[in-house]
Amino acid sequence: MLNQSGALSIVSAVDDVEGVSQGRGRRAAGLIAIGLALVLVGGIVYLRPFAQPAAPAPAATTLAGHFVVPSDMQWFSADEGWLVFSEGPNHSALFHTRDAGRHWQNNFTAPLGNANAVGLKFFDARRGVLRIWGDALGARALATKDGGRSWQPLHLPSLGGYYVNVEFSDPEHAWVAWVTQASPASVPTVDLYRTADGGQNWQKFPNGALNGLPQPASGSPLFASAQDGWVQVGSQLYASHDGGDSWQPESLELPPAGSVSLGQAIVSPGGLVTLTFEGSSGQVPRGVEMWVAASSDGGRTWQPLVHTPETPSPNAGAGPDWQPPHFSDARNGWLVVGQIMYTTADSGRTWNRKAMPAGAECADVTPVIASTAWCAAHYPLGVRLFRTVDGGRHWSGVAPPI
Repeated sequence: MLNQSGALSIVSAVDDVEGVSQGRGRRAAGLIAIGLALVLVGGIVYLRPFAQPAAPAPAATTLAGHFVVPSDMQWFSADEGWLVFSEGPNHSALFHTRDAGRHWQNNFTAPLGNANAVGLKFFDARRGVLRIWGDALGARALATKDGGRSWQPLHLPSLGGYYVNVEFSDPEHAWVAWVTQASPASVPTVDLYRTADGGQNWQKFPNGALNGLPQPASGSPLFASAQDGWVQVGSQLYASHDGGDSWQPESLELPPAGSVSLGQAIVSPGGLVTLTFEGSSGQVPRGVEMWVAASSDGGRTWQPLVHTPETPSPNAGAGPDWQPPHFSDARNGWLVVGQIMYTTADSGRTWNRKAMPAGAECADVTPVIASTAWCAAHYPLGVRLFRTVDGGRHWSGVAPPI
């Protein structure tokens, strides 16, 4: 072995939320990937255990104040979190705080050639992965086992081709999508690889052929856990609850036209499942559409897809300014659309309008739990962070590390 559109209810309530990186990182890869309908948040493929000895994280250096907003954020609590900044070659940095930004530790500042750090995922306090994109190798990753003090490259299978996406469900289970093309004029082939032992062994699924699918998968699978995953074949959704060994068709109907792909999958206790989708149904003249699907029985039955709120872009010809919704659990999510912020407490069936921090426009929002979230806002002179611990009623400013 080698290794969905239902009715949308918007409630105006200006005074009236761990899986977030999944959607954000998958979006970054999907927007870049060659002709493949991959959303940001992934296939999963973990790589060989680190064959090289651990190398210390590069020493902190003085950074120019040219960063706009973090390319990714992950928060474990109202106090502890990680920020990834990336602004072109040689300008990627990773910062960590345990006291809500009163102090920041620079855990990684180094040149990455022509690549950028685009996604961060910590599985616990010590183990995490930093995804890299942009050079001739496509997607790749660095990993830490000591809370970010040192980082090592993850070694993918040594095959000719082009990595499209690398994503992880836990430290042991991962998938990767690998594109090969016999000639510039030929149709690319997408091979999928899976590991269940941290990359010691890899199982190959040639041409995206997974057990139970009538034809090759349209993109790489998206797993909410080591066992629960989803994948698309055209406009049909399939699910696996055994780690990808077998796949069954889901009853959820996706838009028949256009291009729609998975963004985030969240599974919560009691059989609650929420999936987000991004793309175009062919019904909106410009811009990207977003949908949320919800199930209360583990995915056996689904409520119809619901559109997220839409607002026109300040740029008349550009369509809506979109950021994907981010969920802290299967019920509670946050969404930024242009200059407006929303929350949901019912898996996207209804959305409540929220006030952004005074004088700020959040570029994105990262929830921790229903009541706690962080947002990054851009200013002419740089970036500012804000935190809420009361569901968005009040926001407090936090000085960023740069």
